[in-house]
Amino acid sequence: MLKENSKNSNQFDLQLMVDKAVMLIGDRISTIIKEVNSELLKVLKNNLKYEVEIVDVGYDVSEHARPTGKRLDILDYVTVKDFLEESTGNTVPTYISGAGLRAETYEDYFQDLIMRKKYDIAEEVFKKETNIDTSNMSDEERMIFDDFNDAFCDSSIEIEQNIFETFSGQKIYSIF
Repeated sequence: MLKENSKNSNQFDLQLMVDKAVMLIGDRISTIIKEVNSELLKVLKNNLKYEVEIVDVGYDVSEHARPTGKRLDILDYVTVKDFLEESTGNTVPTYISGAGLRAETYEDYFQDLIMRKKYDIAEEVFKKETNIDTSNMSDEERMIFDDFNDAFCDSSIEIEQNIFETFSGQKIYSIF
């Protein structure tokens, strides 16, 4: 059930909330890039380098990341995009028959991080506009949030891509 101080679900202007969230993300692009760069520095300083091995068992071909015993070295990369091709050491399912697993790359990792930051901002706007506690929602509130989230996802794909392109296009030395 909606809280007393919130509006009826029919009174919410979901598109207005989506527009506010997208504008807020636009205002915070440089902050998001700084936060993602900070995570990139931690990864570069603390993680191992992996090589990807292809394993064909006849009915399934999978990629597996094997540690090289070396640490990541910033001098191996000119741009962030060059680095993003590296494996994180994790494997993820492909959901493709016969393809099995693939080695997760840092591109996957950082795209996910940017997406989570984008959704944190959207949730912040939703909470402010509706007075709904997203950590404890009723079924009706969840439906409103899901409608907002769907509309937000459709409206924010381009800005998420722009953030990722800005991040990945940087010279690796410029993040220091």
